[in-house]
Amino acid sequence: MNNLANKAWKLLVLASLATTLASCGGNSGTHTSPNITATKFVDALNYVDHAGYYNESELIKNTYETIRAGDWFVIWDEKSLEYVAVDLVYIKTLQYFDYYQNQYSKTADEFRDQQDDDEYWNGLMGDGFGADYEIVDYVGDNYWGDSVFEGIDSGLLYEDEEDTHDVSLMAGEKEQHQFYKKAAQVSFTYNVDMKTSMALVTLGKKVENMLVKTNGELTTDDQVALMGDLQSVTGVTLEELTAAATDSKKKDKLVKDIAEKIGTSADNLENRLLPEVFGLNM
Repeated sequence: MNNLANKAWKLLVLASLATTLASCGGNSGTHTSPNITATKFVDALNYVDHAGYYNESELIKNTYETIRAGDWFVIWDEKSLEYVAVDLVYIKTLQYFDYYQNQYSKTADEFRDQQDDDEYWNGLMGDGFGADYEIVDYVGDNYWGDSVFEGIDSGLLYEDEEDTHDVSLMAGEKEQHQFYKKAAQVSFTYNVDMKTSMALVTLGKKVENMLVKTNGELTTDDQVALMGDLQSVTGVTLEELTAAATDSKKKDKLVKDIAEKIGTSADNLENRLLPEVFGLNM
């Protein structure tokens, strides 16, 4: 673990490179559905609900038809007999145990389980804040004759501001799709939770952009900024990293603490994630 800090700065970029090299093949374990769309999600709900032709859930407003920040869409949920707004970002992070990723029926099952849990604990379907999904009420039509819905938890409106197809928006959606695909690959390849995986992908991309701007060398300001990001992801400081470099007991505790923070095992962190993603051998 010699000159750990210097290695971390230069090799952190491997986090983004590792995402492109991560295997897409089948691995028994925890997976997500990064490729799922609002339409596919509703189809999957109807499949797991064994819905017939006259009792199907229905996509009412797609992600491009709502102006709430994120990837929100509105469905008629036949099981609950409610209009429900759902964030597609949230749906893409739902985890299930299977051999392959993008098993949409498994994602739908997880969503139904989450609904049941929320209703049990909150007394009402929804997360209680409108952060991931919420029941919405139809409140009328807007100027263009499109339906408008209001979240019962968030109080936010779900409507289409104007009937348009923004090329830059579509490009942004494509980039976002690639982001979730990479994050999902890192998640099941290195057995870390999806939240940590998204943080690693974001951090790797940030380092990559910095290196491009500075011809492959990180500035002092870059290093200071990245240390803050690294501390946010791992929960440890530069001082703790430095101390662990010469103390085996502190190193063992550090590995354990980081592993707990990012949702993996100490063995997986030390023998796979650090060497393969960060290029660090402890």
